[in-house]
Amino acid sequence: MKDPGTEACPYANICEQCDNFVTTTEFIPELQAQLADITALRDDATERGWDTEVARHARVIASINNHLNRLAHRTATDATK
Repeated sequence: MKDPGTEACPYANICEQCDNFVTTTEFIPELQAQLADITALRDDATERGWDTEVARHARVIASINNHLNRLAHRTATDATK
């Protein structure tokens, strides 16, 4: 549990936000599950007034959505071949 007086950990979910993170379509279900979890965490942080946590979760949500969008595009492109 996070001490209410501390800021968000700068290393949490670091991999998903790294420019070198690579994933494949086989991991779409895991990414979708992670997106659901991180969205719930963001909503909880919002209710608690943990602004830095809200911002961190929002960055991870955006990153996971970007990965999912790229994978969806890749899947659609592969289907037309």
